Amino acid sequence: MRKLAAGVAMFAAISSGGAALAATPNTGQVIIVHGVRGLVANVDVDGNRALTAFEPERTTDPLTLTAGKHTVVVSRANDPTATPVLNRTITLPAGAFVAAAVGLTPQGQPSLTIFNERGPAVPAGKARLIVRHIAAAPTVRLQLDGHLVAGSLSGGPQQLSSDLAPGNHSVAVMGADGTPVLAPQEVPLRAGTVTTVYLIGSQADNTLTWLARVSNAVVMQGVPTGDAGLAAARGGAAWSRGAAPWSAAAFALAGLLLVPGLRRRRG
Repeated sequence: MRKLAAGVAMFAAISSGGAALAATPNTGQVIIVHGVRGLVANVDVDGNRALTAFEPERTTDPLTLTAGKHTVVVSRANDPTATPVLNRTITLPAGAFVAAAVGLTPQGQPSLTIFNERGPAVPAGKARLIVRHIAAAPTVRLQLDGHLVAGSLSGGPQQLSSDLAPGNHSVAVMGADGTPVLAPQEVPLRAGTVTTVYLIGSQADNTLTWLARVSNAVVMQGVPTGDAGLAAARGGAAWSRGAAPWSAAAFALAGLLLVPGLRRRRG
């Protein structure tokens, strides 16, 4: 079984802690999630360089922006004169705290998905695990500690979440027909934290993997994510499934330009 411990520790070191509390009624905050393997990117916001040579399989601390419209341009760091990989205008509501996840569609094209980072309080003595699918892969199901979780993920703004006992938990990815897609991997969960794991990469290229981020649970409290439909899992844990409401309602998205031939690197 592969372990995510090292990766989770690394992302915990760069995660937000209390940074998200800096938002004011006139601002919102955005975490950028880079889930396109093989793409080293420059990221500009409103014509100003926000990130230089942003490596794949990384996340940022929350970026504080004024509420309103912003233009985000992602280009290749090694060829800044080429057509941008992504050029998109978003409208950020005041007080929002979201993750902008750059990944791939099931067909392998670049995508940008907005997830709400707010959620109900994590119960005392528990840890929350959130799973999101931004990979070039079909509909998948999750297996937790050897038991199949009710519900599935087909990509886009859907997510599965559950409050679990702290400790190591085995997470595997199965196809809709039950065939293994990604072997079990061990995810360490700490009490009072929210661990968000993104399925990234490409099934066709055999590059599927996890990208993990650990956040202080207090920072994540706020407007519930709208998840519904509880299903029993091992140890009495309940999984909830739903779409992040910001992606459809609170964000006005326009000006999407994608380079059709984005190449993906094996490994």
